[in-house]
Amino acid sequence: MNSGYFAQYLLNEGKITQTDIFELLKNAAENKADTPITALRKGMLSAEQIASIKGDASGEGFLREAGKNGLLSAVQMEELRSAVRDEDLAFAQVLLDRKLITFAELADLFKAYDALEVSPIRTVVKKRALETGLEMEADRYAAFSELFIHSLKRFMDTTVVVNTCEPIHESAELSHIVSQRLLGGVSMVTGVYAKDEVFLEMARRYSHEDIQSVDALAVDCICEFLNVVNGLFAVDAARDDMEIDLDMPRVSENSVPEGNFQLVLVVDTGFGGFALVLAGDEFALRS
Repeated sequence: MNSGYFAQYLLNEGKITQTDIFELLKNAAENKADTPITALRKGMLSAEQIASIKGDASGEGFLREAGKNGLLSAVQMEELRSAVRDEDLAFAQVLLDRKLITFAELADLFKAYDALEVSPIRTVVKKRALETGLEMEADRYAAFSELFIHSLKRFMDTTVVVNTCEPIHESAELSHIVSQRLLGGVSMVTGVYAKDEVFLEMARRYSHEDIQSVDALAVDCICEFLNVVNGLFAVDAARDDMEIDLDMPRVSENSVPEGNFQLVLVVDTGFGGFALVLAGDEFALRS
C-alpha cells in the first residue's frame, strides 16, 4: 500500500538523517536495484540465502549461482531479469552500496514498512501540522500532501520525501510562489514556493520541454501542475459529497508565503528542494 514511500518511512523512523537525504535521493534517481535486492523484496530469497551465494553476487552472476544452488527456479530467474525499475528498491540499493544497512536489516525494514497502516507521507505531515498548532487542519493537510507527493512523483519522475524538520526561511530573492484557492466544501489555499533554479527544473520535468529561464511558460507549467493536483483533490472530495471549486492560480515573485493557518513543508527531491505551502487564506500576491 505504501509503494514509493520507503525513503520517507526510513526518514520518519530516523534510519537516515535529513543531512544525507538529498545526496541519497539524487543517487537513487540515477540507480536501479541489483538482482539480490529485487529477489529479497519479492520474497524469493531470504537475507541468509543471499549471503550464502558466493562468487559474483550481482546480475547474471548472482542468478547463475542461485540457480546452481537450487535457490531460484528458471521462472523466478526470468522474472528477476525482466523486473522494472522500482524507486523504493533503488533507494535501498544506495543504502546497501554505502554500507548504511545490511541485507538482514533491510529485510526487517521491508517487513515493518509493509505492515504500516498509514502512509508515511500522512504520518510526517500530520506530525508537522500538530507541532505547528494546526490540529483542526492536520488531517486535511495530510490528505492533500499525500496526493501532491504522489502527483509529483508521477508527473515529474523524481524520488521525493517530505522533510521532517522545521523550514528555514532564507532570502526570498530569485524565487517564485504559485498558489490556488479551493472553495466550497473545503476552503484552503495550496501552493508551491521554490527558488528559481528548482522552479525551472520542475517546469522542465512537467512539460518535457527544454525551458531555459523562468518565463511565462515555466510559470504556466507550475500553475497547470498545481491546478491538476487540486482538481484531483476536488474529485476525491466529491466522493464524500463535498463540492469544491478552484479559483485561478496566483503568482508572486521574490516574496515569502504568509497566510493564516499556514503549514510550510519542505519537499526534498532528487533535483533539489522546495516548499509545499498549505493555508486557510491567500499567501501569494499577483506580481
